[in-house]
Amino acid sequence: MQRTFARSADSFVREFRLISAFAFLGLCVTCVTACAPKRESLSSEQRLAIYERANVQFADAVLFKPAETGPTNIMGFRLAPLLLQEVVNTNQGGATPTVYFEEGKVQLNNRLHAQVTYLWNSPTSASAADAKPTFQGIRITLNASGSPVIWEVLANNSGGELVFVAQSLEAAALKTFGQPLAGRRFAIESSLEIAPNAIVARVIEDGPVPMGPIVHLNAGSRNVSTLICRCMPTQAKNLLATETYELRPSAELNVLPAFDKPSQEAAMRLTRALRLPTF
Repeated sequence: MQRTFARSADSFVREFRLISAFAFLGLCVTCVTACAPKRESLSSEQRLAIYERANVQFADAVLFKPAETGPTNIMGFRLAPLLLQEVVNTNQGGATPTVYFEEGKVQLNNRLHAQVTYLWNSPTSASAADAKPTFQGIRITLNASGSPVIWEVLANNSGGELVFVAQSLEAAALKTFGQPLAGRRFAIESSLEIAPNAIVARVIEDGPVPMGPIVHLNAGSRNVSTLICRCMPTQAKNLLATETYELRPSAELNVLPAFDKPSQEAAMRLTRALRLPTF
């Protein structure tokens, strides 16, 4: 009888400790969620500035394209961006960046889609070799046919989550979901309540074949002014020079920027920001 009672007491203690452990874990998760600092939602003025910036014409710019020093038959090279760097006053486009890429997959609407992420860093000017590098990047998501249809900008000074989408994807969203939601310009955008900082800066033309975009970079910051298909005219009045950059696998990058996300988080970010039709 005493042995039975002892076993019951031991069992009770083990169960109590297990329950306590789960309770403590739940408390920690709740604290992390509740105590995490919240980002301010974009104001209407900030949103308007992003739309206006997407249509700005650079007076002068330097174009950087990937050097053909590595494999050119891989997706990472075929979709590599052309970087159009705005030039102001004596700034001659800054130091030539090194662009790192990583191919991957993301599951959206129960379908796997190919993705390529591009990251680059460079000092703010060519003369400041010891300057702290700034990071920027884009992530490209392809449709079932292998054509790029979503371009995410991975950093922005305003705190906005900038996205560019192809006309074909916007047309599919319009057919599936109907007109844009309140406060939105495009049918593919989620509601302001769900994704207050996400914004589709513009819808761009579909390319005749899969190709990398032209990314317009503002002088003096890492911000992407706009992103267009190579089939569209560049938004620069005067092209001062064309240079090449090295395209390297991301495994060679010692420190990944904080905005680099694994595929699961990338999927969550996209499904929060966009009303995705089957594509």
